[in-house]
Amino acid sequence: MAARLLSAAVGIPILTGAVWLGGAWLAALVAVAAATAYVELHRLLAAKDTSPSLVLGLLFTLALALNGQFEGRYALAVLAVGLLSSLAWQAARGVRTGGVTAWAASMAGPLYIGVPLGFALL
Repeated sequence: MAARLLSAAVGIPILTGAVWLGGAWLAALVAVAAATAYVELHRLLAAKDTSPSLVLGLLFTLALALNGQFEGRYALAVLAVGLLSSLAWQAARGVRTGGVTAWAASMAGPLYIGVPLGFALL
């Protein structure tokens, strides 16, 4: 319980300050939250023997989350590049079993994390 109270005592002023200042400060906080969430998701998936690309997934998550800073103008381009690069990475790996599952996980994670966080910047 003490750890939760300590994290709230530190986190709430940081969140309040970032929202108050807006702009790049809020975008930086969203980027840190998106990166932290995706790394945690990647660890959970690795424990289940699903191996999406950490770098591609992290870049895709950050691009989706920070797309809100640009009012969503590049959403379609970010989705297309993310989907195609992840598919190309899975094909280049040449894994015969579990490739579709890893590809689906590498798409679902960034979409689940990045899109909602992107709305914080609109």
